[in-house]
Amino acid sequence: MSTEKSLVSVVIPHYKNTSFTLQAVKSVLNQKSISISQVQIIISIDGPITVKDQNKVKSLSSNISLITNHSHEGPGGNRQSGLSIAKGKYVVFLDSDDQLESEFLVRSISVLRPAKTFASVCFSKPIFESGFSLVDRTRLLPLMAIRDISLVAGHIFNHGNVFPSAFYLCQLSHMMFKASVLRDFEFNYDYRRGGEDWDLIAKTLRRGKIKIIPKKLLKFRYSPQSSTSSKLNRRLKWQSYLLLNSRLSIKNKQGIFHQLFLFYIRLFKAKSYS
Repeated sequence: MSTEKSLVSVVIPHYKNTSFTLQAVKSVLNQKSISISQVQIIISIDGPITVKDQNKVKSLSSNISLITNHSHEGPGGNRQSGLSIAKGKYVVFLDSDDQLESEFLVRSISVLRPAKTFASVCFSKPIFESGFSLVDRTRLLPLMAIRDISLVAGHIFNHGNVFPSAFYLCQLSHMMFKASVLRDFEFNYDYRRGGEDWDLIAKTLRRGKIKIIPKKLLKFRYSPQSSTSSKLNRRLKWQSYLLLNSRLSIKNKQGIFHQLFLFYIRLFKAKSYS
């Protein structure tokens, strides 16, 4: 397939679970009002994958490119490998365990036309994996509600855009970027334990606007075996968040949303030593 005229490049980091990756790819192939010939799907593979599983993925469409990530670690490095061959005018970083709703691409593209709008972010529907307890759901739902309400506040009170200090309320798989924003960007290995996606979002907000799409255009999976399941991982995330905060610009530190970010960091510290 020639990707010289691709409209959108969708980068999907793959790690171990081929079943999830297949579901993610199928959600891209099922997009409405956009020709699949305009979409470049890049599967960036981290870790071992069988030839059989590779063939399963490639059999879905001739528009799929597989790239093996040899030199980077973690999701950020995997995304960086995929980004290195992206040809689209727009770029989506879709996590392999998430799925796009059928209007994600066309609606995201439609709001990125203004020159100063560099990215978009939508809302999502949760997918709770088997084993995700009712207690964990009860703890998570208020946090999800706070995130959504905060984005609604930006939509109403900030001309439909994310507040610069609310960068951490955006999740990468919910977003689309203009490729021009990403030309000089590299995912920072310093934040590989947590915050490498927020680093990208914060830098985007320093350059331009992120438009909020007030519609659920993504299915977002919640796993009982998350990266915050151990004290060690929580401590590493807390340290990574502290480092990111120390490097934020003044623009990203203004207003109540930054105070809430500091509170979130303190919660991680408390959980790390509890």
